[in-house]
Amino acid sequence: THTREHGVFDAAILWIHSIAPDAPGIIVRSVKNDVLHVLGSSGKTNNTGRTVTLGSIREADADRWLTHNEISDGVYQAFISGRQSSIVGEID
Repeated sequence: THTREHGVFDAAILWIHSIAPDAPGIIVRSVKNDVLHVLGSSGKTNNTGRTVTLGSIREADADRWLTHNEISDGVYQAFISGRQSSIVGEID
């Protein structure tokens, strides 16, 4: 495994689907410092560290999903900010 060969990770960004609810807790054991857990707008956290929640963008009279670039930039900004909780887009 990675941790046996290379040691623990300094930091991790986790975006794990709900079909693997135990995965964040398992991964966190291999991270030394910072964990940022990416959540959908209806997602729940397992208290695995900091969170960034992905919302939507309001355009005209409708909401749309975030683009890949908006997600990537928002998650990156949340990671470097050091804030405990962040939101990308808007949450209803």
